[in-house]
Amino acid sequence: MPSETGEICQTAIAELEQRDPELYIAVRHVIFWSVTKTTVETFKRDAAERGAHLTRIRAEIRRPREFK
Repeated sequence: MPSETGEICQTAIAELEQRDPELYIAVRHVIFWSVTKTTVETFKRDAAERGAHLTRIRAEIRRPREFK
């Protein structure tokens, strides 16, 4: 199952392709080169940091609130 971040990114890129094809091509080029220059260790570290960040956000959303 794709991650939430991945799904959001894919949706945004698909919308960009429809709205501005020239910008879409530039963005895809930047994404390609940023991914291909990333080492496996860096990719794993970044993925772990993003996962921890999403976990904190989910915990904050689920935390009961006291209304005043």
